[in-house]
Amino acid sequence: TAASPATPFVTEASVEAEPDFDVVVLGGTLGIFAASAFQARGFKVCVIERGPLAGRNQEWNLSLDEVRDLVDAGALHAD
Repeated sequence: TAASPATPFVTEASVEAEPDFDVVVLGGTLGIFAASAFQARGFKVCVIERGPLAGRNQEWNLSLDEVRDLVDAGALHAD
């Protein structure tokens, strides 16, 4: 038999809300880095992610220039 659909991690709120964010980031590994860099610079950040945030074990496939951009943005440290 087919597996039942996964239960959503976050569901719609039962009350109306007025979000107060400077930046909304659509998750993913690099999105989490970007969100961290925005937050470190004082922005109020909302991250929309498909599931629970957890450690990520994957091959990065980043160029050295992209890594330098992440260091400059404050999402990574040079050391």
